[in-house]
Amino acid sequence: MTRSLLIAVFLMLSGCQNDSMDAKGAEAHALLINPDADTITELEKTITTALYGVPVDLDENAFASSSLLTLEPRLRNTPQGKLATGRTMEKPEQFRLLSTSDGCILERTSTGDRYILKLAQCDKE
Repeated sequence: MTRSLLIAVFLMLSGCQNDSMDAKGAEAHALLINPDADTITELEKTITTALYGVPVDLDENAFASSSLLTLEPRLRNTPQGKLATGRTMEKPEQFRLLSTSDGCILERTSTGDRYILKLAQCDKE
């Protein structure tokens, strides 16, 4: 009887794991569908919010061919107005576009923070 009980518990736990994997499986990397100026503006504002006010300018092709967007740190100028040389110690920021049953989600990969996009339309990559 103990063996039967262990097998039953194992099967129940396996079922629980599969349920959570199925729920996670509804989420997929995504690409933007027909982005317009309003969609790009929404993305720029969302990323600026995620970066605590650091403004970004996105190309209209952002998320068109890849679900991952990498933003390099801005180069700094010297007090004389020339481009500073040397190593940049800041890491690039990455954002991933996800398609869920609720719509498009933008995820900041370094923190896991997620932002719901209201205007963007996306489809699985």
